[in-house]
Amino acid sequence: MESKKIKIALAEDGVTFRDMLKRVLNQEDQFNVIIEAGDGKELLSKMENNVPDVVLMDLHMKNGMNGFEATKRVKLKYGDKVRVIGLSDYDEAYFAVRFIDEGGSSFIIK
Repeated sequence: MESKKIKIALAEDGVTFRDMLKRVLNQEDQFNVIIEAGDGKELLSKMENNVPDVVLMDLHMKNGMNGFEATKRVKLKYGDKVRVIGLSDYDEAYFAVRFIDEGGSSFIIK
């Protein structure tokens, strides 16, 4: 019996990092990257038609809506149906605490 794949959305403004992450995740049988977005606004728009199980969210996207605001909006609209994992270049505790306060599930330093 085949198990259900975990649907993943990538919200990351770094195209090279996003492409690499997508390739790595899609090599695993249990994952399926269904959305790629360069900012929070693009992510939310694409989620209207295809809701992932997990969002890997860059917190510091430079253009458009950042990951903190996008996480808050994802959690307001989808609640516990979607888990959001924050990605950041910064390792200060402040960013992790703020992200969790916005509804994030986990925090990973890139």
